[in-house]
Amino acid sequence: MIRLKHSYRMLLAERLLPDLLAAGAGQTPTAEAISVLAGWDRSVTPPSRGGVLFETWWRLYQARVKKPFAEEWSPARPTTTPRGLADPALALAALGEAADSVRRRYRSLDVGWGEAHRIRLGAKDLEVGGCPGDLGCFRVLWYRDEPDGILAAAGGDGWILAVEFGEVPRAYSILAYGESNRPGSPYFSDQAEMFAAGDLKPVAFTREDVERGARRRYRAAPFP
Repeated sequence: MIRLKHSYRMLLAERLLPDLLAAGAGQTPTAEAISVLAGWDRSVTPPSRGGVLFETWWRLYQARVKKPFAEEWSPARPTTTPRGLADPALALAALGEAADSVRRRYRSLDVGWGEAHRIRLGAKDLEVGGCPGDLGCFRVLWYRDEPDGILAAAGGDGWILAVEFGEVPRAYSILAYGESNRPGSPYFSDQAEMFAAGDLKPVAFTREDVERGARRRYRAAPFP
């Protein structure tokens, strides 16, 4: 379950990219963009190259068509639809625009996902993988535009908790934005690296767990 939760697979690419590559085969104006997408692993891991171009293309293409898919979602085939391009010619035109946009913003069509998408919290500036849910990612993150062109994580899977129930529950969690909202606190961004790496930490459940992890102890005075 944890492995699947931290999957960087982009389902939308699996449903649309084969048709886009077929439409662009032999088309000189989009040859470089097609080459980048053909070499992409269809994931949004930080080092993956091609996802930034694909998402930019999708936003442009989706805005120009009423029905982007050749086959809409069907309750008879819920796990394999929607899929395919409804308008390959318009999709290629959008790809040309997307390539120009990505070049202007990042100076390269094969910019790494983590070069463009970051966690910026306090003094930390970290590569991160994950994408908005409408792209078919299960590790969901959405982003805000920063003045320098970077996309900074602004919401999504900020808190993750996995629990295995038993006589003594076993659990793991991560809180990307920290336990404190005070920038001066040591707990403001102390979990950011773990979150960016797709890691979880054990949850202190028993008294022994809490005592072992205690940093400071406080005992209230008894009532009169």
